[in-house]
Amino acid sequence: MAAKLEVLRKRQIAQALVEKTGSKLKYAVAAVDFVFDEIAGAVVKGAKVNIKDFGIFVKAQRKARTGRNPATGEVIKIKASVKPRFTASKALKEAVVGKKYSPHADLAALASAAAPAAKSASAKKAPARKPSVIKAPVKKAVAKKVPAKKAVKKK
Repeated sequence: MAAKLEVLRKRQIAQALVEKTGSKLKYAVAAVDFVFDEIAGAVVKGAKVNIKDFGIFVKAQRKARTGRNPATGEVIKIKASVKPRFTASKALKEAVVGKKYSPHADLAALASAAAPAAKSASAKKAPARKPSVIKAPVKKAVAKKVPAKKAVKKK
């Protein structure tokens, strides 16, 4: 049975802010809402939001392309789209892997307090996933067979 992952919600972030600063919960919730709204608003306008030691949020354009329906294998056209994209910083990647670098001790403490069961879940390997795209079979190159030379008997 797979371990259930903890979910950190916006209200829990606000509660951690209350504990850190001693402010009221309604002000902390408003502050968290304000930060998320500013990030989302900037990305919607096309700005690149770079938060040091955390990551970069950008508005990404995806070109139209062809793909395959995984159920039938049929070739389909996928329309162009615009999506938000997040790229984690090196510091965040190293913190997730568990390496030595942690830019903020408070951030590491918050993460460990929010998800104590995450350590035991990370020790287990995730089951292998099936590929989501059905690929056409690959034709293998067949080597031509050369007839064997007949042995010549010496008289």
